[in-house]
Amino acid sequence: YDVRWLTRTKKNSLPRGANEQDRARFAKSRDYMVRIDDMLACRSCRRRFEIPNSQSVVFI
Repeated sequence: YDVRWLTRTKKNSLPRGANEQDRARFAKSRDYMVRIDDMLACRSCRRRFEIPNSQSVVFI
């Protein structure tokens, strides 16, 4: 089954006016993907089923 994912990438630079807490959060941030589809359809019978939500975010 084709599951669609949305890719979120880390920005190249920190926004202006950031404080120390923002700098620490930016240093820890990483690229990741978020699953878009929670429901898929069977190819043969078109019956819809839910994907378990155990892994909806994947770090790249």
